[in-house]
Amino acid sequence: MQHPLYIYGSIHALPQADFILHDTVNHIFQHSSLAVFEVDFTQPDIGAEIQKGMIMAGTSIEQLLSDDDFNTLKTFIEDSVGLSMDAVKNVKPLMFSAFIIPKIIGSQPASYDFYFLQKAQELSIPVAGLETASEQFGYFDSVPLKEQAQMLMESVNDFDKKKDHCKNDRIVQKTRHRSPL
Repeated sequence: MQHPLYIYGSIHALPQADFILHDTVNHIFQHSSLAVFEVDFTQPDIGAEIQKGMIMAGTSIEQLLSDDDFNTLKTFIEDSVGLSMDAVKNVKPLMFSAFIIPKIIGSQPASYDFYFLQKAQELSIPVAGLETASEQFGYFDSVPLKEQAQMLMESVNDFDKKKDHCKNDRIVQKTRHRSPL
């Protein structure tokens, strides 16, 4: 290769306390000639493309679930997430993670992806995407909606366990960061 290539990976959301970025990474990034993300979020129509990809046409989550599961989901969305079920009833089941993840990891989740995107814009580093938002949604769309709905219900039913696990991981991480080893 004529120029070095650095791969940081993609971490969309994590607790603020776990967002660690070494000075070396910032230094390398500041001298980069291109920042490539999964999707180029600087595209002018990206918001509309994402919104379109999140919505189910001609069906609702209620049609995909049993009455009991729908009532469980409705209660969870309204009580734990703080959204009206009417507002999200046409969101594809796998897209509900956008509402659930911040509740698992805590308020104001951090994101390496958006940190680097913001830095690229501040430093006028050109941005590109590996795929379009439509291509990314195509991967989700390859999973049948009924199967997505069952996966969503697994997440809802495991919510408290995942939240506790995340909290315990943060305690372990803080302990490790304080360790002299």
